[in-house]
Amino acid sequence: MISEEIHEITTDDGTRLTSVLEVPRSPAMGAVVILQGSGNVSYDGDISSDFLGFGLQSQKPLLSRQIAHILAQKGIASLRYSKRGVDDPSLLRQQTIAYLQKDARAALRNLQARFPGLKSGFVGFSEGAVVATLAAQTAAVDSLFLLAPLTRPFLEILQYQFVTWPVELLRRTLDLDGDGIICDEDFRRENIRELPLTRASVQELLGTQNQISLEAGCTVYYQGLLQAVLELGRHPPLSDWAESMFALPDFKTVASNTHCPVYVYQADEDAQVASQWVKDDVRSFPALVLTQTFPGLGHAFCPMAGTYGQIKTSGPFDQSFLECLGRHVAEEFKI
Repeated sequence: MISEEIHEITTDDGTRLTSVLEVPRSPAMGAVVILQGSGNVSYDGDISSDFLGFGLQSQKPLLSRQIAHILAQKGIASLRYSKRGVDDPSLLRQQTIAYLQKDARAALRNLQARFPGLKSGFVGFSEGAVVATLAAQTAAVDSLFLLAPLTRPFLEILQYQFVTWPVELLRRTLDLDGDGIICDEDFRRENIRELPLTRASVQELLGTQNQISLEAGCTVYYQGLLQAVLELGRHPPLSDWAESMFALPDFKTVASNTHCPVYVYQADEDAQVASQWVKDDVRSFPALVLTQTFPGLGHAFCPMAGTYGQIKTSGPFDQSFLECLGRHVAEEFKI
């Protein structure tokens, strides 16, 4: 029977983080630390927020728990833990990349002490994939499994999320004649009443003209949204985290110095980071094993919601993705 054990891991600075060790029924073939996506996220990995979306059809997206369960079924032990700031809210401002790296390495040492002699690695989702790659530069890790990694500078990623993606979604959904103009009739034809990301009414975008240019109108509208997001990031509680994201080292440089086997998983309908960026950038890993893509799924490897895929979802992970990940981890760690 698969067992879940509640523990605490102690980080380098003495902070205690609640963790869950999940152990398979048979002797473990390997062990991984599961690193969750951005936000004040507990050990089960629910990343839901206004920026990242909510569970598809009101399902609870416990992403880290889903990964742990599928890995246990494949004979792999896992450790997942709450970020600093979850157990002790006074530490929320320490939820930066520098601290997250150190905490990931402490978790890995804890796991390796429990399973000496077994291969070990990181499974990181989104922000967690970045943390995993950085932590692997100085940690004794055998493999990396990176889910929807953020491979570009943070400002470029935000530009994609809040401007490029919504404008391109409107273009391919509504601008059927390719003239760069969308009008009230286009929205009515597709039964679209709200805009991507904001859920604002279509009329808020169109105004009294009942039509708008994708470049001169839609792009400007969403650039205003991006500026509002950037302003939020300049103030607590997001400012320390945002500053650390803007200071991330060049992904390709870090990847080129990562010599363990690397598996990458990317959803083709990702609204957070362009899928093609990831496919191109991860080629910098010298020991890249594969890049597995998943059509029809968004950032959290889950279908997008809304009448035309305009609403982000935070999970749960699609079963086809989970089975693929579980199979690859088991094959890599097979004794």
